[in-house]
Parts: sequence; structure tokens; C-alpha cells
Amino acid sequence: MQSEPENTPPPRSKLEYMYRDLLVECDRLLTRNEALATQIRDTAMSLGALPTVLRQSASTIAVQASSQANRQIQDATQTLVAADRALQRAHQALHRASLRNAWFVACVSALCGLAGGLLSALIVVVLMQG
Repeated sequence: MQSEPENTPPPRSKLEYMYRDLLVECDRLLTRNEALATQIRDTAMSLGALPTVLRQSASTIAVQASSQANRQIQDATQTLVAADRALQRAHQALHRASLRNAWFVACVSALCGLAGGLLSALIVVVLMQG
């Protein structure tokens, strides 16, 4: 009823003319309201799907973050394992070096004691002869 039908008689009075105009305007407003209601319904449906999309996005982000954190932890673990191996090798090298040093000190001490004993025996022999 957006426009007047062809077979309607012309308005007989100003009141009838205004009534017809009011009917046309009401029809136009109803059509506009229906279009707006359809838009609102479509928007509500798309907004209804939004929490699902947000949940999926959050899940994807969480998976990516956890896999990245897992990679970083693995890298840190590998670094710690390499550092532990290096420390074990250094410990073994220092242990071997300290054992060598202990043997060297023992041998030098024994030689010094032997040299001191021989020197004192030589002094005693020299003093007894003379």
C-alpha cells in the first residue's frame, strides 16, 4: 500500500486526503520497521556466533602460546644439559689435576727428605772424620 491503487476514487474531502496520506505513511513505516527487524535479527544471529568464534580464537592463541613456551623450555633444557656436561668435564679435569699435583708434591717432599737425610749423613760423616 505504498502508493494508492489505480481504481480508488479521488478523495472527496481534505480529511479523506489526509487519511489516505496517513495510511501511505504508515505502510512506508511498517515496511521500514520490518527491514530494520530483519537487520536486527541478522545482527543478533551473527553476534550469537561471536562467543564461539572468540572461544576458538582464544583456544588457538593458547595452543600457540603453549607450544612456543614448550619450545623455549626445551631450548633452555638443552642449554642446561650442555652446561651440566661442561661442568662435569671441568670437574673431572680438576680432579685429575689435583691428583697429579698431590703426587707431584709427595714426590718432591720425598726427594727433599731423602736429600736432607743424605746431607745430614754426609755432615755427620765429615764431622766424625775430622
